[in-house]
Amino acid sequence: MKIHSLESMAARDGEGLRYAVFLAGCPMRCVYCHNPDTWDMANGIEYTPAELCNKIIRFKPYFKAGKGGVTFSGGEPLLQAEELLLEWQEELDGYIAKYAINWSVSRISKVARAILH
Repeated sequence: MKIHSLESMAARDGEGLRYAVFLAGCPMRCVYCHNPDTWDMANGIEYTPAELCNKIIRFKPYFKAGKGGVTFSGGEPLLQAEELLLEWQEELDGYIAKYAINWSVSRISKVARAILH
């Protein structure tokens, strides 16, 4: 999974205190984009699901106390939809994974549709 950046204790990326994972890559170039620095996939660092989970899991006490969790944003998270469906998310014990998604419906893959349902 190509990650542009990670932000622990994010307070503006969903409910409560969150760990924000900004994925690299986005083909849309939206005029209103808050994160244009995430557009280029080459600006990302490769993480395995286990490596990412190990970083996030340390913050579980803060999620519980602050009613937060994990937010996947970007870039465009659905470019890496297969990675977002992996079972490693179960290790986060039900902390809600939010996805900030802007995408053309005609371009959503079967895997991305599974995330949305």
